[in-house]
Amino acid sequence: MDESSSPREGSRLVLALAYIALAACVLVVLSDVIGWLVVDRHNPITETISTLAIGKYAWIQDLGLDIFGVGLIAAAIALLRWDFGGWRRWVSAALLLLIAGVIFVISEYNQYRGYDDFGGKVHRACSFSLYALVFLLAIFLAFELREIGRRYFLFSLSFAGLWLVGGPLFMFLVPTTVDGAVERLLGLAFVSWVAMLAWLLLLIGRGGDGR
Repeated sequence: MDESSSPREGSRLVLALAYIALAACVLVVLSDVIGWLVVDRHNPITETISTLAIGKYAWIQDLGLDIFGVGLIAAAIALLRWDFGGWRRWVSAALLLLIAGVIFVISEYNQYRGYDDFGGKVHRACSFSLYALVFLLAIFLAFELREIGRRYFLFSLSFAGLWLVGGPLFMFLVPTTVDGAVERLLGLAFVSWVAMLAWLLLLIGRGGDGR
């Protein structure tokens, strides 16, 4: 491949990775909805996502989480292939990879009941790690995206604020009558943020500047 074709090949790679990330966002939400339908008497308002990962249909939730993890890895690689910004871009890509790793671990250890066993302890540790890593990711990338477009900056900053406040509320204060709804709201906010990043990468891969 000669030097003149390198940018074109790079754009194709970013485009493909962006499509993977977008598809992952759709599929992880779809896996949750399918779980509502197939798990007997599951209530998405009062029961958390983790309850879908127990029993014979647990593989649906696990598969959705694994696909989302792959989507995060795709977004991280695309971010590194996108020639813009400074050190925050590299930190953001590293955080995306770490978050993907945490999600894979959650998928492996989600067959738990309570917090007395090893799987429960791993799940709890991963939840705290996810809270910190996602917040840092949104903050770091927000200031990089400010140079691309103000709307990306504001969206990322708003999500970071929601995550910062909503995480502790869900983990410590929200009553069990609505904890499923709150968890899904936070999860959907994160998926939407990743979809925003994937959409921006898609525009870049098509030859735009994202503005």
